[in-house]
Parts: sequence; structure tokens; C-alpha cells
Amino acid sequence: MPTPSHKNSFFSGPIAVPIVVAFLIIFALESRAQAWTFYRTDNSGLPFNTVNALQVDPQDNLWIGTEYGLARLSANGAWTIWQTFNSGIPGDAVRSLHWDPPTGGIWVGTYQNGVALFDGNNSWTYYNTANSGLSDDYVRSIALDSQGGTWFGTAGGLCRFQNGAWNVWTQQNTPVMRSSNISALGVDSTGTIWIGTINGGLSHFSNGTMGTYYNGNSLLTDNTILDLDFDAADNLWLATPTGGINIRQTDGSWSRLTTMNAGLPTNSYYSVCLRENQPFLGAQYHGLIWENDGSFVHYDAANSPLPENALLCLADDAAGRIWIGTYNSGLVSFSPDSVQTGLVHEPAPEEQPVFWAPATGALRFSATEDHRYEVFDATGALVQIGLLAAGEKWIHLPASATGALVLRAVSTATGRPFVRKFLRE
Repeated sequence: MPTPSHKNSFFSGPIAVPIVVAFLIIFALESRAQAWTFYRTDNSGLPFNTVNALQVDPQDNLWIGTEYGLARLSANGAWTIWQTFNSGIPGDAVRSLHWDPPTGGIWVGTYQNGVALFDGNNSWTYYNTANSGLSDDYVRSIALDSQGGTWFGTAGGLCRFQNGAWNVWTQQNTPVMRSSNISALGVDSTGTIWIGTINGGLSHFSNGTMGTYYNGNSLLTDNTILDLDFDAADNLWLATPTGGINIRQTDGSWSRLTTMNAGLPTNSYYSVCLRENQPFLGAQYHGLIWENDGSFVHYDAANSPLPENALLCLADDAAGRIWIGTYNSGLVSFSPDSVQTGLVHEPAPEEQPVFWAPATGALRFSATEDHRYEVFDATGALVQIGLLAAGEKWIHLPASATGALVLRAVSTATGRPFVRKFLRE
């Protein structure tokens, strides 16, 4: 088998952005009281305004994969850029990133030039279809398992690289796979590899055996999965382009978050990021949706400082910030803990509905306006629907309505939604 290539830059090193001092000042001004900070090509060292991938390393440096190069925003605010003309990076269109703890380097997946392991200084080791067992040079996703294996999701199959050997799984050699176009990868606490595909559902690989969930054999609502992440309980969250957010619980059950059962503004998502159990969702055309105190808050370019509504990737850091990669407007830092409430057009306190849901019994809802309401279960099925007149009212649910439920009430006067999740024993 051909050996991987090693490439060192002939330059003295990557570009050190000459106006880094100005950017250090901008970065230093960010505080917990400031919710939003923006980085673009015209105000920072960001090399391109399309941000495809984000990775935070153990030193809290942010690695940024753009359509024209790799960038690192250090914890002290300094920028460093790697592009094909000044370094050994194999291609400028970076589509995936993953930190590599064994070497202290970072894996960099590209659009048409394979994948490289970068030591963070000047040395690149790259793998492509010509010099290795990589099945396709478009590397869309990367994951590491606990056995020392590195997994690559490519447009032409799933690959594992371990101890110098390559294994490849495609539709041709693994019939249980319904697509060879791998879009997202993740490893859970049991060591199971979860594999999101384009038009082929969700595959999983454990102990040498692969299986696949799709909308013909499971409650999965969309066979395309663009991103995945795990919450603190190891439940698997899936971002889909048409089916909302699908969640596979560790017990094998399924639930979903959609426009119907959670008050989400859209069912189309590029990205999902779980900060412990707090979800942040990057929509394809509707901005950022995040959970704040039990309800989902929607930020877009019309009601917040968010510069655009197409959010390609998300990542969180040790300071609690959410980093947002946009389609055409650069990089955004959002500090949700500095926001008391995410609702921009919030009613006055005396006009806000009051909701109380005991573990058993009826629900209490009190508001100054009439509301139409719906209650959904965790699978998205409608449990009950009705009208609540202004004042204090009680909602009596059927005894069969137990577990995780969602109340969605909409004011008949203003159209303002009110959404709460609750648990009923």
C-alpha cells in the first residue's frame, strides 16, 4: 500500500496576520455582558466568510475551516492562517475538523484533496485516494474511537484508519448501508459509531456489526442527516434538512422536535450543538434556535444581531460561548448566559402567560389573552387541542398522556407563541 505523504512548508510559517493587535483589542473587549461578537474578512483575520467547520481544542483555541483556508483563533485573540500558498495544507476548501489527542494535532478534511493530520506548527501528513485507502477525496466528517481508530465520512464511503491499515464500508460491500455518502459521524460512550448519511438514514457500527435506521424501519423522519451530537445522557440528536430534529434515546426510543410539537420556526437544519443538555440548533434558512428555561427561542437576522439565517456549523467552548459558522457572513460568537431571556419581542411581565405543570394532575394556564393550545407527546403525536379563554384555566389531559409532553399555546390576538416542555408521570 502506498505510504502517506509528508509535507513541510517552504515558508517560515503560516501567515501571522499583520493587524493582529487590532483584533486582540476586539477580542479582549468581549465580556460576559456582551452577547454577540462578529468576525469577518474585513474586521479580523478570518480568511473567508463561508465557515464550514469548527473545533475547539483543549487549550480553548478555536479552529475554523473555511472555503479558503484553515484559521486558528487563539485563546489570547491572535489569528493564524494556513492556505495552500503558505503552508502544506492539501486544499483550501476545508469541510471537516477533529482534534487528535494522541498526537496533539488536528485532522483537516477537505472538499477535493483528501484529509491531513496537522501538528499545529509546520508539519502536514496527508492521505488521499492516490496514496492511501481513503475511499474518496471529499472528507465531510471525522471521528475518533477509543481504540485508536480514526473514522472518515467521505462522499464515497466510510473509512477507518488504524495502525497504518485502512477499512472501507460502502453500499457495494456492505448491503445494510443505504448510502455511501457519509455526512456526519459521532462516537457514543459505549463505543458505537453513529453514521449520518445523505438519503440513506442513520447507520451504526459496533463490535463488527453494522445496522441502519431509516424511515421505513424506524421513526426517523428524514433519511438525510447533516449533523449529530450527544447530550449529557448520551441521547443522540440528529439535524435533518426536512424532518426537524430527531432524537434517539439510549433506550432505543425516538422523539422529535418540529414546527408542530415544539414551536420551532422550521424543520430544516444544518447543525446541532448540545451544551450539556441545552440544545442549540443551526437552521438552513431561519437562524439560531436555542432552549432557554424550557422554551425554544428563535434568533434570526430580523429580530437579533445575527448577520444571516443560514448557519452551517456550531461549537461550544469552555467559557460557555456558542460559536456559529455562517454561509456568507463569517464567524459569530454568542454568549447565551449573558442573555436573561432570548425573546426579543417579549410581552410585559404582567402580560406573560403563567404555566404550571405538576407531575400528575391537570395543567394550569393563565393569560390576559385568549389562546389556542395543542399538547404533543415526545413522538410528535397530537394529544389534545383546545381554546383557553383569558384568565386562569385548567387543562385536563387524558390519563394515557404521560412522559415528556409539550404545550404550545398561541395568542388569538397577537399570534405570539408560548411553548413549554413538561413531564407527566
